[in-house]
Amino acid sequence: MSKFLQFFGSRSSFLRKNGQNSIKFLSTDLTDEKTLKMMRKLKIGATIVGVICGGASIFGYYLEKTICKASDLVVHPLEVPFFHKQSIWHGYDVKAVRRGYQVYKQVCQACHSVMIYEYRHFVNQIMTEDEARAEAAEMTVEDGPNDNGEYFTRPVDLLEF
Repeated sequence: MSKFLQFFGSRSSFLRKNGQNSIKFLSTDLTDEKTLKMMRKLKIGATIVGVICGGASIFGYYLEKTICKASDLVVHPLEVPFFHKQSIWHGYDVKAVRRGYQVYKQVCQACHSVMIYEYRHFVNQIMTEDEARAEAAEMTVEDGPNDNGEYFTRPVDLLEF
């Protein structure tokens, strides 16, 4: 028999204690006071570790929920109602569009061009046809060459930018 089995024995075997003839089961030998104190300390330690780990988990969960994400810091555009897009019965505010065109013509046109609008687009929108022709006639464009090969200036037509 090995020394381990001689010292501890198996669960069903008996142990002799200190060379005495008293026979005890192994399970009853673990009930002495030192063993109980050790088991009590082990239970308290395991409980403390469990409470600390559980608290750290709960703290981490709530910390994750309260962290501000980069997508939350985006400034969202204002909700502006565009009345001209709500139904077919609404249109642009003609006076506001005329003022905008006047500001463009007096301030912005020196540096910026609007190449997507022709003067014919203004007809029956913000101007009558005669007003649009007069507005186009104020502008001149270099055209050519003529029969002599020279470039010349002429007033803008309704179909031009």
